[in-house]
Amino acid sequence: MSKKIKSGKDRSEVCEMCRKEFREEGSEVLECERCEGHRCPKCLKLTDEAYEMLTSRSDFHWFCGSCEPKVVQAIQLEKEIEVKLSDFMSKIEYKLKISEGNVYKKIS
Repeated sequence: MSKKIKSGKDRSEVCEMCRKEFREEGSEVLECERCEGHRCPKCLKLTDEAYEMLTSRSDFHWFCGSCEPKVVQAIQLEKEIEVKLSDFMSKIEYKLKISEGNVYKKIS
């Protein structure tokens, strides 16, 4: 989920694009879920509605421009690994059944 960071007395966040520091209570910035860098909605050219949608739903994820391609690549790689693993496990199961059959033949 995209995190809505509420700055305040005890913490401040710096937008990594405009370098503006957000200290005032209620200031809002987005935090990249991968690198944890912060961006203000103004620099991202987000409307208030888009910002609220990104931060209010747990099924929406936000990644900065640097991290998004890496995340997409990681998801694609994970899918490829799942396919290869499934194929590998099918071959192992097949070989195991053949081996079990050979053992039963020798026992009989």
